Amino acid sequence: MNAQNSIPTAGWKDSRIRTGLDAKFAKFEVWILVATCAVAWIWMWLHLHQAFLFEDDPVFAHQAERVLQGEIPHVDYHEVYTGGLSYLGALAMRMFGVHLMAPRYALFGFFCAWVPAFWYVARRFFGPLAASLLTLLAVSWSTPLYPSPVPSWYNLFFATFGAAALMRFVEVRRAKWLLLAGICGGLSFLVKVSGLYFIAAAGLFLLFDEQEEHRRATLSSRAWAVSVAVTAALLGFIVMLVETIRKLPYPVEYYNFLVPGEALGCLLLYREWMVPRASSGARVSGLAARLVPFLAGVFLPVLIFCVPYMLGGTMHQMANGVLVLPQARFTTYVVLPAPVYYALYSVPFLAVLVLDRSLKNVSLRRYAALVVTAGLGGFLFICWRNLPVARRLFVSASSSIPLIIVGCAAFIFLRPEAPRQRTSQFFLLVATVALCNLNQFPFSGAFYFCYIAPLLMLLLGAYVHFDGAQRFSLALPVAVFFLLFAVLLAGPEVYATQFSGSQFAMGPFVIERARGVSGGRYTVDIVERVTSEVARRCAGAPIYAGPNAAGFYFLTGCRNATPDIFEFVSGPDGEPDAILKRIDAAGVHVVVLSRQSGMSGPPPVRLEQGLIARFPEGESIGPFEIRWKP
Repeated sequence: MNAQNSIPTAGWKDSRIRTGLDAKFAKFEVWILVATCAVAWIWMWLHLHQAFLFEDDPVFAHQAERVLQGEIPHVDYHEVYTGGLSYLGALAMRMFGVHLMAPRYALFGFFCAWVPAFWYVARRFFGPLAASLLTLLAVSWSTPLYPSPVPSWYNLFFATFGAAALMRFVEVRRAKWLLLAGICGGLSFLVKVSGLYFIAAAGLFLLFDEQEEHRRATLSSRAWAVSVAVTAALLGFIVMLVETIRKLPYPVEYYNFLVPGEALGCLLLYREWMVPRASSGARVSGLAARLVPFLAGVFLPVLIFCVPYMLGGTMHQMANGVLVLPQARFTTYVVLPAPVYYALYSVPFLAVLVLDRSLKNVSLRRYAALVVTAGLGGFLFICWRNLPVARRLFVSASSSIPLIIVGCAAFIFLRPEAPRQRTSQFFLLVATVALCNLNQFPFSGAFYFCYIAPLLMLLLGAYVHFDGAQRFSLALPVAVFFLLFAVLLAGPEVYATQFSGSQFAMGPFVIERARGVSGGRYTVDIVERVTSEVARRCAGAPIYAGPNAAGFYFLTGCRNATPDIFEFVSGPDGEPDAILKRIDAAGVHVVVLSRQSGMSGPPPVRLEQGLIARFPEGESIGPFEIRWKP
């Protein structure tokens, strides 16, 4: 590796050279980081008990409790995700007790590690104060809004950890950082299959970095075999992306999830064939030196996780539960993204960031900063008084991601003279956002943008400060606007209300296994009433709760008579006849029939008729019907 490639060329500002305030406070960098972490941790802790959805917390807790009791995901029950999150939840319950707050404590621990990791990545492009502001902005749009231990938060955490390791690799060129980044990717996959998206993003980055190493080579011949192999791999990546998206063949899905990946694939293909390359040996050696330690890191935690399945001869069940059964999501659990034109709401904000890079005159920047600040202040007031406007802005941020990725790819294409280290780090963020954006597929609920929002903020900040800091940055009022937007207009109830303006009175649980958690008062009241009634009637015997009602197993403390969590990912075990057979064999005396629309849909007619016949007496509480034998 040529050390000169990591040093910015003349005329470029190094990421460590700051202006004004940042240079003044650089010697207090550690204390600035400590203060930032303290604010973020306190912020998260104060929200940790808030926001409850019946489909999330108690379901994750039920799976964790089954693992705590010695069951194996995908073998003894149909795990909703890969299974790693259930082991983490079981560990948390062993440490903190069998309670809904235990997995949230584990989430808090990972959040505490994520904050300095995020600050570290931001520090590659910003001074300490600006990195802290961006970190707090990312925190305001992330976990405190919905502090439930959903796997997508862990995908965000591990993507950030992995990006931080790859950022360090770019700076020091040590294989151990590739290994660490791979471990982060493997752990993300063990939490949820969508961890593969970060692994794919890292693969694209490693190819880009290898291309960047030899971009100034002057050779009369090309390593044709390597270029053909790289082209085949990139075309295969694009085809796999198309095959994934075409399961929901809607134009808005292609725009949101295909365009970003294709833009990066085309950029890499262009660089592969239009930029001179080194010899075959140098290229193979460069690619292997990057991919081998990274992939070793990916497979290490995955292989450890698979040991119980290999010893028990149940690898086929694990593979079926992780890769095959979840395909049912594409037919039963789909929410399409917002229409493409929603991206227009974000265009003014993006235009300000572009202006921030292009406007060099200090006097004009001052006037522009005043105009932008006044305009954003007025718009924040409009959002405060008109929540539909706030929701459109909230949704538009996700719709703007394809535009941003295409713009960033064009930016890299048009800046071939940029220093290698800065360009590689920037592309890493572009690839991470482009691929991790797929976390919103096929369920593109408005809030799902928050699982990618911090990474998008990093990317936009890196774009603005690509050449170094500017005085009177126009990005500062934009960052403050979105920080105030999150603090004043969003909150733990945003997951449920989506800025609808509906009343969302909060109330705490009093039942033992959920004590301390708060949710919508209406939901809390119904769940507590059903839980108390079922616990009173089941007398410790197994129960059945479904469809979409697995949370009652944990809240009541009663055993699940089936291996099902959500029937739509249970395969044959989720069929009505199989469920009824297991109910009879387990000696169930009480069932909870859910009539609300959810991931598994309404109860099948045959299942409903069978339950009514077996359990003739019943009582309805909200959308749930409790039935029991005389």
